[in-house]
Amino acid sequence: MNLNTIPGPGDEITWGPVTGHPNDPRQEDDGEFHNEQTALDAATEDVLATPYTWAWFLNETVDGVNPVPTHKRFDDMTDLSNGELLALIMDCFDATTVMLARTELRDRFLAHADTQQSLLDRAAELVGEPL
Repeated sequence: MNLNTIPGPGDEITWGPVTGHPNDPRQEDDGEFHNEQTALDAATEDVLATPYTWAWFLNETVDGVNPVPTHKRFDDMTDLSNGELLALIMDCFDATTVMLARTELRDRFLAHADTQQSLLDRAAELVGEPL
């Protein structure tokens, strides 16, 4: 028997038609964003990964780092100011509290009007047209 003529699972001849599945190696990635949501997701990743945008946000919204009793357990971070959240992140030894404070600060950062405009600007830049 000649094994060179029998196609196996790795041979393209045994594959079905191209359906656009992201794991299909025949699917070409043109590097473009096909809808507004994928562009906004990529822009959010970019903005969150840029230290300058975080530093700007903290500079604009923190009026001083107010000490917070770090031994106290916080389940609701919404009552704390951005300065208090930052103090918790920097000084608290409880990993759960730090994670809650980071999540609350991140949510406030993403909800800030200037951040929203930065996201839209970056997404428009990625798409190549205004959103």
